[in-house]
Amino acid sequence: MRNIFSIFNKMVILLIASSFVLLSTDAVLSKTFKKRKLVYTSFMSDKTLGAQADIAMWNYVKEKTGGAITVDWRFNGSLNSKSEQQSTVIETGIADMGQWSAAYDPAKFPLGGIAQPLFITDKPDLTSRAGYYIWDNHPEWKEEMTKNNLWLLTSYGVGPVQVAGRTDVIQRKEDIMGKKYRATAFLGEAWAGLGGVPINVAGSEIYTAFSQGTVEGVILALQHLDLFKIHENATFVLGGTGFGIYSNSCSVMNLDTWNSLEPEVQKIIMDAREISISHFAKAASAKDQMFYDKFKKAGVKMIKLSSNEKQKLKDTLLPGYWDKIKEKQNKFNPNFGKLMDIYAQKVEEWDSSGVSLYKDPFDN
Repeated sequence: MRNIFSIFNKMVILLIASSFVLLSTDAVLSKTFKKRKLVYTSFMSDKTLGAQADIAMWNYVKEKTGGAITVDWRFNGSLNSKSEQQSTVIETGIADMGQWSAAYDPAKFPLGGIAQPLFITDKPDLTSRAGYYIWDNHPEWKEEMTKNNLWLLTSYGVGPVQVAGRTDVIQRKEDIMGKKYRATAFLGEAWAGLGGVPINVAGSEIYTAFSQGTVEGVILALQHLDLFKIHENATFVLGGTGFGIYSNSCSVMNLDTWNSLEPEVQKIIMDAREISISHFAKAASAKDQMFYDKFKKAGVKMIKLSSNEKQKLKDTLLPGYWDKIKEKQNKFNPNFGKLMDIYAQKVEEWDSSGVSLYKDPFDN
């Protein structure tokens, strides 16, 4: 009988101890955060890859905060219709955060253009990783952003770009000579540097210019080639050129909003960047594969540039172009040229080690 009581007492003690541990664990897991609804603004559709990645990111934050942090989504310019003013809307606190293209004001987001330079990467998720690496490890960029009351949340590169044409197929550097292609900004500079003739055509006129032969080709990401129905008149699309990422957009938060969040919430948001990268890379892979298949089905030749020809393009353009871009960045901050070299080194390191989650259909 004594043994029975002894065993019973031990079981009671064990049960109490276990209950204490469970209660303690539940207390940690059920930590309550201040309820916040953050206003998100974007001049773009919620169907864009960047928007979808942001939604996935904030769903993660909502889950990890037990529903305390939610988002009031304002897409399609419903809060402000002028895309170039999105930064101001966020800086002044009209919105807490939002999607914004760095191209509209590089002085406010000077390293936004690092996704664009030639031959750094064809993999858009690596531009995000490199941006985060610079942000986390080098205070110069953070200091520049905080001057404008902004805090970096995410960054996305749209691309990679492809060369689509309706006349002679381009497969070698020499084939570019004299070709009149719609190519603007850094792509226009690259095309001219390779012997081509860049033509500045407004986005609204791309389909007409291409279909009527005003230009022989266009240089755009696959999703934009599809947007302008280039497959209706193209004879080929050339991938693997190494021209890099077509454009860069990011999501930024009002700095006052960021500072008002609890440290634990800030950490959850920082952890959520990995969710955004993964979602973006996988969605971009699937979407580019869909467009690749659509073009191929339409009878367009889908060609990948050989590694030797890609190296010829790189040797022709990259050294001088890279120095020029660094010089431009140094006008914003004397340290930014150095940061661009670090950015390029990290991307090359990750690219060679297979870190990217993006699957380019031209590699099939």
